[in-house]
Amino acid sequence: MNDFFGFSYEQLGANTSSSPKGTHGYIIDYVKNQITNNIDRDTSLNFSRQIKDLKLYREKSDYEDIEIRKEDSDKAYRTAEYLLKFIKNTF
Repeated sequence: MNDFFGFSYEQLGANTSSSPKGTHGYIIDYVKNQITNNIDRDTSLNFSRQIKDLKLYREKSDYEDIEIRKEDSDKAYRTAEYLLKFIKNTF
């Protein structure tokens, strides 16, 4: 967060301590808001869809007692790479 938006982990902790969404939700909302102000609507919607997909992959792997197939793992990895590159290029 510091690299992209200029605030530290301590500031992030202070900002999220009272957030019902927790750290992940706070960061996702913060980044989406920053991106929405800097790009066109279609790109913003695509970014939001990619974030939602990645979050679903994470929740499945963390909270469900299921086998994660290699194809799903690879797709999640590619989505994460795409999002990281997008954020770096946007900011």
